[in-house]
Formats: sequence, C-alpha cells, structure tokens
Amino acid sequence: MNKLTAEVARRHHCDLKSFQDNPKIGLSLKEELYLQALEIALPILEQQERGDGWIKWGGGLDPADQYDIIAYRIIPEQPTNQNGEQ
Repeated sequence: MNKLTAEVARRHHCDLKSFQDNPKIGLSLKEELYLQALEIALPILEQQERGDGWIKWGGGLDPADQYDIIAYRIIPEQPTNQNGEQ
C-alpha cells in the first residue's frame, strides 16, 4: 500500500473539486466521501511535510473554547510516572 503524501492529497483534492464543480461530471458518493477525508487529512499531511508541528486553522468547530485560534498542533500524550512526572 502506498503512503498518502501531501502532494498526492493536493492533486486528488484538486481533481475531485474540479469534477464536483462541473455539473456534467459530478461526484459519486464514494468520491464525495474521499474528498471530505482529503480535506481533513491534507492539513495534517502538510504539517508533517513542513515538520514544524503547526497546522493553520481554517475555521469550523473550535478546538479550544474562548480563544482566537490561528493555528494548532497535535501533541502526543506523554507517559507519566505515578507522581505525574514525565
């Protein structure tokens, strides 16, 4: 199985958007779901590609209430000992 990269995701996203915008072609349900998955995955793939850990916030469901969000990053949970120390 090939690994999905940001470059491949961008290309597929662009292709599917052009089909979606063309009333003569349109998208199947499977393609529509794939497009939605690419829209979720693409910022994370781009984050990995840049290696900086930050993802530009494009709006939507707020990941942190009561704050103005411009970017975020996913921090893996760190194991701690019984005293709560890392």
